[in-house]
Amino acid sequence: MRVALGAASGTLAVSALLFSSAGVLWGLSYPRYRGTLVEGGAVAVDTGHNQEFHSWLWLVLGAGLLASVLSIAVFVRSERSRGVAMQVWLGLLAGGGTAYAHAAGLSLARWRVPVPDPATLHPGDEVDVLATVGLGTPISFLFPAFAAMLAYWSCMVVAPRSAPGAPGGPRADAAGKPGES
Repeated sequence: MRVALGAASGTLAVSALLFSSAGVLWGLSYPRYRGTLVEGGAVAVDTGHNQEFHSWLWLVLGAGLLASVLSIAVFVRSERSRGVAMQVWLGLLAGGGTAYAHAAGLSLARWRVPVPDPATLHPGDEVDVLATVGLGTPISFLFPAFAAMLAYWSCMVVAPRSAPGAPGGPRADAAGKPGES
């Protein structure tokens, strides 16, 4: 139990660091538009080529890749914590990490492109406007979680079995012959 809690805590710490870094990278590339202020306080913006979707796609696919790499690393580095509980834990961390990366990236983007003071703006002024990239659908959380769990499961399937008598491996019978566990 103690080993499993230690491995889960370490995995939480590493995933927080990794997903924070991913959020910062995503926030630095967050889409924004250049617009011109028109009469009535509206901003005329030339919308790009689906920048919001591309940004969302990079976030979700990047989180899925990051979650898969983390799952494989945990499987390789922590033999004693292998099992379904760790697999589910990695899935939960991937879904939560994606939400955290989105929040961190959005906060950074809002800090980099602040809303200008309306009192200082006049029609014809150029302003930067952030695009709206929301997580929206459950696939945003489910894809990285599924990728993490699939990577971990794949490792469990292809990993060689432990030696007879070792935890999780086949047990030897009374005659010393390997039996099923």
